[in-house]
Amino acid sequence: AAALRPEAALAWAGVAGAAFASACGFALAAARQASRAAPPEVVVGRDEAWNAAVLARCPRFREAYVPHALFALNEHVETVLPSFWRLFPHTHVTYERQTVTNHADGGTASLDWVAEGKALPPDAPLLFVLSGLGGGSGDAYVGHLMAEATHRGYRCVAFTCRGCDGEPLKTPQFYSASFTGDVRLAAAIATQAHPEASVAFAAGYSLGANILLKYCAEEGEAVPFDAAVSLCNPFDLDRSMQHIRKGFSAVYNRKLGASMAEKMRDNEVIFRQQADTFGLANGGASAPADVDGALASSSIYDFDEAITRRCFGFDSVKHYYDSSSSARALHKVTVPVLAINATDDPIADVGGAPRETVANEMERCHLVLTPAGGHLGWVAACNGAAGRGASDGAAIGAPWTDCAVLDWLKAVELRLTQERLEEIRVTSEEEIRGLEQRHNGLGLQQQQEVSTTA
Repeated sequence: AAALRPEAALAWAGVAGAAFASACGFALAAARQASRAAPPEVVVGRDEAWNAAVLARCPRFREAYVPHALFALNEHVETVLPSFWRLFPHTHVTYERQTVTNHADGGTASLDWVAEGKALPPDAPLLFVLSGLGGGSGDAYVGHLMAEATHRGYRCVAFTCRGCDGEPLKTPQFYSASFTGDVRLAAAIATQAHPEASVAFAAGYSLGANILLKYCAEEGEAVPFDAAVSLCNPFDLDRSMQHIRKGFSAVYNRKLGASMAEKMRDNEVIFRQQADTFGLANGGASAPADVDGALASSSIYDFDEAITRRCFGFDSVKHYYDSSSSARALHKVTVPVLAINATDDPIADVGGAPRETVANEMERCHLVLTPAGGHLGWVAACNGAAGRGASDGAAIGAPWTDCAVLDWLKAVELRLTQERLEEIRVTSEEEIRGLEQRHNGLGLQQQQEVSTTA
């Protein structure tokens, strides 16, 4: 055979090298995938029978969480790439916006109702969702949960904090981890709009999860929801703030700080022109807003020092973080709670997850800690029923948590329904016994009257 010419030999060598590199890459990805795949750790509350009955209907919490091979390298890959690649399911979710006005200061938030839910019956279960820091109903991870839940028969509504998702501020006050006034108002409006709903559930992501659990704790027995779901909750804000300053996580810190600075640029005029009403909805500020400091923010801490802690009456940023952490209030939540966090979350430090509180002070609670997932990533197969095609569960589709959450909510709804039926049965039996006793007493009285007459 004729010898290969030098240029052909070089070409074939390049092909062989590329093939070898690809093989090594796939082998490395497979090895990393295997090393990060394992069943979640599940911490349960004290009501053993109830918790076991619900978990029995949640197979995803017993099976291994296996990250997608393309995202198995580390937690940053599983956090960053889905934030760019995950697509909003526009063909399944469209919104109708309802403005919520807090008359304490005139500030406005939003309720975005999934229009596809209009065809549902009056008793359809209600799902109320809060997004993460600076987000809203337009976030892809929110949209995918809405799509899957709507397909399963839920009437869905997303709460968007004031100043987010393209809505300008009406007053010089943003939201915060401590401020639950707008959520309280929106939750009341949403649940009262559908009084025939079989159940009402709420779910929150990241900072929205912290706000949701803090609100539920404040409401106690009066909370209008039957259960709450927390996803990627930072729980201990000061600890997570220390966590996000380290290593590559500092990139997220700068990015989030810059996004808040951008929101301040969008609303700078109102902060300068209405400085006298700063913090009005929260009872008054502890110090004037530092608008210039907020505009120059390069971290979340910078913005919280310039605006948040002042607006909401805290002496320092640490005072704000400590007072606003949902881990400190979780034991006051009276409804069932599901909390899912990834142990490798580069933003919400899993070390702040309230394991002991759940195990020793909560009754109906499941804390689920996946071995991987990053922050709002969880790129793994979901196997949902919404018919969103091959993208379901991939980088451009639904996160693993969607079906896990909805399975849990269905199990909770079943248990609550069984308990309500049992209460009706017991009440009916008690009423029947009461009627029998009254009837027997009346019969005895009549016999005595007849005997006396004779």
